[in-house]
Amino acid sequence: MDKPTPTIENVNKNKSGELLREIAAFWTAHHLVPPDKDLLERAKQAVYIARNSEGELIAISTVFISMVPNFKNYLFIYRCAIHPDYRIPGLMHEMAAQTCDYLESIYEKTQPYCIGVLAKLESDLLKKNRLIHSKTKMDFMGFAEDGDPLRVYFFKKASF
Repeated sequence: MDKPTPTIENVNKNKSGELLREIAAFWTAHHLVPPDKDLLERAKQAVYIARNSEGELIAISTVFISMVPNFKNYLFIYRCAIHPDYRIPGLMHEMAAQTCDYLESIYEKTQPYCIGVLAKLESDLLKKNRLIHSKTKMDFMGFAEDGDPLRVYFFKKASF
């Protein structure tokens, strides 16, 4: 039986202490973030979450801003963690696409120096997608030093 479609919610400006603790507990329970990280601080970087039909947290997208030397520009660095039982077709793509759309809608007012969104694919499953263009809106841009693929989405009005 197929799992019902998850509910995806933007939490960028609405992160209660309860939600931050829920996100940190999710990462810890599923070993998705190294234990030496400050999980509550990292949870503040959440942009979107997804919940199953029972209201349980099943996915989180986060971003932080970083100067990317190869681009000589600032980009939002995108991360997404999905519960292993909910790695269903389309969820990762939808989380990434909604995150890119949202960041593009606010960057000129909030971080006008950022030119886009960058993701490093660490999942073996995701690395199998060898298409240049993807449903995430992010295009293949090369490889990180460790050989992991990099994908980037440049904002339409951004300039370098």
